[in-house]
Amino acid sequence: MHRLRSIAFEDAAFVKDESNGKALLIAVVMDGFRISDILFSYIIVDGLDSTDRMLELGLKIGGSFDVILLHGAPYGGFNIVDIEKLYSKLRSPIISVISSEPDEDAVLEALRKHFDDWIIRSSLLEKFKPIVPIDLKGFTIYISCYGIDLDRAVDILRELTVIGKLPEPLRVARLIARSLPINLYEETSM
Repeated sequence: MHRLRSIAFEDAAFVKDESNGKALLIAVVMDGFRISDILFSYIIVDGLDSTDRMLELGLKIGGSFDVILLHGAPYGGFNIVDIEKLYSKLRSPIISVISSEPDEDAVLEALRKHFDDWIIRSSLLEKFKPIVPIDLKGFTIYISCYGIDLDRAVDILRELTVIGKLPEPLRVARLIARSLPINLYEETSM
């Protein structure tokens, strides 16, 4: 059986307006359930550079993934991934997973209130539609896909999910992200 080569992205905790406005971005590469690489970068909190940092990390290890796994659309606050650009550069299907149904009206209201470029950010979020509820091993999760059909995406998620409602690469990336100190950027930038 072919073991799926995946890359999963997660961001670490950050304090807004502290840590020089940076959030740590973690990329975990797995072959099946074996971790083959872990990479790190920084993104600007509420910036628009998450896609570029993801591309840099993905290309650094040669690209060529069976699937790219995202934990939602925004990273580092409202640093929203351009799912179309990520797909076009890495040429790998993308599945975004979130555990609860997004409140689109509240998100749009927050974007309008806090960002002059809210139209750009809103258009990036639109690329994640439709967001579809699925049953994953007894849990309802919400996914969006790009470059892959829904049935194949669900099959991949079922294949990669062992514990809980996150596929293993995202679960590992999240465990790493949560284990890092919130002030890591300050410590490493001195």
